Amino acid sequence: MVKKINNQIFTDLSQKSDIKQHNSVVNNKFCQRLKELRLSENLTQKELAIKLGKSRTTVYEWERNGHEPDYDTLIDIADFFNVTLDYLLGNTDI
Repeated sequence: MVKKINNQIFTDLSQKSDIKQHNSVVNNKFCQRLKELRLSENLTQKELAIKLGKSRTTVYEWERNGHEPDYDTLIDIADFFNVTLDYLLGNTDI
């Protein structure tokens, strides 16, 4: 069976599972990094939300429930904390 995911064609369901697992790992790293960065600046979720023009619930969802912000917001978060997108997403440790 041929599947198309994120503009890539997969012929094996195990590849689809690998993509989901990879996305879950990246997502968990983002949640952890965001919380660590927020706490390192001694900010509450509400304070960070105000600085980013979002709701406190939105920041909570990012940190706890694995929701990810859109690309532009990811850039805003990285800029705010003066880190790279790779660091924020957990792809690097620097």
